[in-house]
Amino acid sequence: MIRHADPERPIATFTVLCYNVLCDKYATVNQYSYCPSWALNWEYRKGLIIKEIRTYEADVITLQEVETEQFRTLFQPELKQLGYAGIFEAKSRAKTMGEEERKYVDGCAIFWKVDKFDMDKQYLFEFSSVAMKKASTSENMLNRVMPRDNIGLCAVLKIKESVYANKFLGRMQIPMNDNVVGNPLVVATAHIHWDPEFCDVKLVQSMMLTHEVSRVLEEVSKKYQITQQQVPVLICGDFNSLPDSGVFEYLSKGQITRRHMDLKSFRDDSCLEKFTNSTDKNVISHPLRLDSACDINSIPFTNYTLDFKGMIDYIFATPQSLARLGILGPFDPQWVQSNKILGFPHPHVASDHIPIMAQYAIIPTTHQRQQPLQQAGPAAGVIGGGFPSTPSGAQPFLRC
Repeated sequence: MIRHADPERPIATFTVLCYNVLCDKYATVNQYSYCPSWALNWEYRKGLIIKEIRTYEADVITLQEVETEQFRTLFQPELKQLGYAGIFEAKSRAKTMGEEERKYVDGCAIFWKVDKFDMDKQYLFEFSSVAMKKASTSENMLNRVMPRDNIGLCAVLKIKESVYANKFLGRMQIPMNDNVVGNPLVVATAHIHWDPEFCDVKLVQSMMLTHEVSRVLEEVSKKYQITQQQVPVLICGDFNSLPDSGVFEYLSKGQITRRHMDLKSFRDDSCLEKFTNSTDKNVISHPLRLDSACDINSIPFTNYTLDFKGMIDYIFATPQSLARLGILGPFDPQWVQSNKILGFPHPHVASDHIPIMAQYAIIPTTHQRQQPLQQAGPAAGVIGGGFPSTPSGAQPFLRC
């Protein structure tokens, strides 16, 4: 727990889980030689994955590396029984394949508890298509970004009364201006390109993701008659990037310098101007204010294999509209050490990734304070930073 909601005040809260489930096609004996082959088998792993998801009872779930057929035959029916509805999109290459091959293409899924949220609208972000539309004259885009078929998926959810504790469910008890029922929650998830040699592609895909989410926010703000800054946003996923990467810097600080080494040959490519909202030619920026739910001090790794251990999965949220109450703690390092575990998957750990999870309170627009734009520097994008201070004379929304 990081903050405590006042039990005597009606505060809308929910949890979100982010999990790369390692699809069957990638779980090869060559790749994970340290794991017994029976424990790599999908028939064994799928039971563990569902058990893992079921344990946390998250209100919103974002999954990566979900196989098309497994969404239909496993995830959707299993989670429906637990009270969830969900959406799925496969990576772009599925569109070029026959029906049988398409079943084995992986993609992203978003699930939500139907008693807490309704679906309003969904969006697919195909990064190769965005590259083609926005910057097809750029050789860098053509040769480096367009061939990768990574995608993002976005759901605009409508908040229902059950986000409040049962005793506050009668609307009359919630002051009209503080009631968030009927308001939107934007949830996006993505699986960014994996190859360490393509740190520029990861960064450009992240720019495309924030650009597309910003376009969604334009629509949402008009429909719900609130400002874009007032819309609560979650961006979750496997970004295949460490906390010292350009991707993390860009997402958490809101901008990145044109000279950043991760941009490689894109540093001098004018095509990136299509993805910035800054007039400063020396930076590429996005308008979202995002804080990461977890940092490496609290969660040292989200991916643990023989040759790589690190944090590459994230939950980002807009702190002016979502107050972080707590996070799921780290994987027990003692258990890993005492059992001399070389990496995951393992007979007790279904994927090479571990799930991450956070709990948030939805801050009513009347309690939100406009955030200044982030300044580059060590304090920007800090975990939990930017929580709105209470206007003078008002009751504090949450107690720390």
